[in-house]
Amino acid sequence: MNTSRRGWLNVALALSLLRAWPAAAADEGPAEDSPPRAYWSRGNARPFVALDLEAGAYLKVFASAGYGRPHWVWGGVEGYAFETLDMGVLYGGIRANLLAADLQLGVRQVWSQARGTAPRAGSRSIDDFDNAPSHVVYTTLVGELSGGLPIPTGYMLYDFEALHVTNLAPGKDLFDAWDHVVTTSGSLVAERLGYVTALGKNDLIKVGRWQT
Repeated sequence: MNTSRRGWLNVALALSLLRAWPAAAADEGPAEDSPPRAYWSRGNARPFVALDLEAGAYLKVFASAGYGRPHWVWGGVEGYAFETLDMGVLYGGIRANLLAADLQLGVRQVWSQARGTAPRAGSRSIDDFDNAPSHVVYTTLVGELSGGLPIPTGYMLYDFEALHVTNLAPGKDLFDAWDHVVTTSGSLVAERLGYVTALGKNDLIKVGRWQT
């Protein structure tokens, strides 16, 4: 789910561009009023290797290789390394991104340096994990399907994710530092739905609600 904190906005922009292309292609006149075409949507599908770096309060290095248009519509393999003061993450998997449907299957290794596991209980607060022994390391199998569909006046966005922690100690609850959720059995299914509508010239302003 974390991969997609900004992803739903990208989906909405991509869908608006896709919807606008037929009209833009039919108009041979000035393109001043046409939505700007996303940079990565240009060109033909081809084999590629791509690298993306983000640095700030965290450091993330993302690499992918496959066939299609990188960062746009493609299929292949991907991996990333993510680091903050509280955790480190390594991920590797396969991905098929068709904009309206983005499927990811992979394995994630997390080094949580701030919160550990706690003895299983009927209810939990974040303080229980803050006071637990830290420096827990766990491996998670991840499956995620996300994307968006155009509907009247906007777009419906969705994100479904299934997780399974392979090495959760018996009788322990785990606070997943990556997805910010608590799992008691090691397995978890989560879903989020959203709606976004476009405002302004060329639909460049997107507003909406993302409900967990």
